[in-house]
Amino acid sequence: MDRSDRIAEANTRVDDYIARAIKALPSQATLKLTLQELHGDCSDPTDNGPKNRVVANRSYEVLGLAQQHSATRTPQTSPPHRASRPRQ
Repeated sequence: MDRSDRIAEANTRVDDYIARAIKALPSQATLKLTLQELHGDCSDPTDNGPKNRVVANRSYEVLGLAQQHSATRTPQTSPPHRASRPRQ
C-alpha cells in the first residue's frame, strides 16, 4: 500500500467514526469543524507498530444541545453536609 492509499484509508476511517458519532447525538445537534489534519506523519510510532503510518484527525465543536446534554458539569464545591451526633 503506498502513502496516498494509507492517507485515503486514514481519512475514510475518521469520516466513518464521525458519522457514527453524529448518529448517537440528538437530532438538533450540529458539528462545527475546528481542526483538520488530513495526513499527519506517524513514522516513529511508540506502540512498536509498522513504520511509515499516517494519521488523520478532526476536531469538532458540538452545537445545538441544551445545557442538560452538555459534557460540562458544574463541580460540587463542598462535600454534602452530614449531621453529626453531639459528643458525650
